[in-house]
Amino acid sequence: MELLSYGFDTIHYHVRVSTDDVAACVHHCDKLIAGGATHVYDSGVNGYRYTIQCDNGLKLYVPSMEGLHMGLWVIGGAAFCLSYSPEDYESQIDAACFSKLSLRLRMDSYVLRRFDLRFDMASSLPEFERDQIVSRGRYRQFHYDGDDFTGLTVGKGDVVFRMYDKIAEATAHGTVDRWRDVWSYDGSHVSRFEFQLRKDFLKQFGIERMADLLKRQGDVMEYLCGWLCFAYTQSRKDVDRPLVAWWQRFVEQVRCLPFECIGAVRQVLPKLPNVRQLVDQTMGLVSSLAAAWAFVDGSEAYDYVGVVNQVVKLIDHHRSKLEDTFQPKLVRYKQAAFS
Repeated sequence: MELLSYGFDTIHYHVRVSTDDVAACVHHCDKLIAGGATHVYDSGVNGYRYTIQCDNGLKLYVPSMEGLHMGLWVIGGAAFCLSYSPEDYESQIDAACFSKLSLRLRMDSYVLRRFDLRFDMASSLPEFERDQIVSRGRYRQFHYDGDDFTGLTVGKGDVVFRMYDKIAEATAHGTVDRWRDVWSYDGSHVSRFEFQLRKDFLKQFGIERMADLLKRQGDVMEYLCGWLCFAYTQSRKDVDRPLVAWWQRFVEQVRCLPFECIGAVRQVLPKLPNVRQLVDQTMGLVSSLAAAWAFVDGSEAYDYVGVVNQVVKLIDHHRSKLEDTFQPKLVRYKQAAFS
């Protein structure tokens, strides 16, 4: 299993601009659509209304007038990522925004929100047992076409790993010739290992711009090689599980890549309290307690006063324990407010 090619496959940026600038972009899109422009579409993603297809392969997303606070969203797919070096991604975004929207961006306008990092291996999909997957991501999905295994997804949310047959996927999308040129390889099987990383993970690594990511790419990959591995099972839990051979080979090749490191580590940041969510949870618990105590008492009535009285007694009984946990939670909320 040899590494053929690696790099970015998708990038997402949030572009922070003033509401006046966004409003001007909305009016500009309206005029372009009314004039029959073929590169602007009255359909978007994630709450954005308009899609602008740019000459350099980027897609710009503009909200409606009701969503001016959302700023702009920019997506660069595989064709864009292959056409430019990562150091030039943001200058290409700036050029696209000026060309299509007459919008000049400040240096602090860009925020990297997602990137997909690909590793294409000259190999058919590797064989493994389900209990050989060792990951902090609890979600697992195995993909099949009939009885044939076609891929694996591990994790949800901010960190996702995907493994699939890139030849089959590229053939289905009509892009296989492009990828064969990238690989300089005419074999029948290429396995893609792909990590998708989103905004909270990036924030926890101190990544806002592409320059931040490139300085920490080695640190990010070292973390990911610990977040997921494929290892042989052991009867003894106090013994390290040896990596399966194909994953060991992958990790060795990744560690030889010229990624920069600055010793960055993932710092899980405290979050501000969601008061509405806490109130909703409390109301749900009150309802559950009322139903439970009504069942125990053989009653059909909803006695919320009785529930409140019972809860007050419990709070008074466990007062010291509650006071002990109150201060640490308050400190975390204060830390989140200033992080």
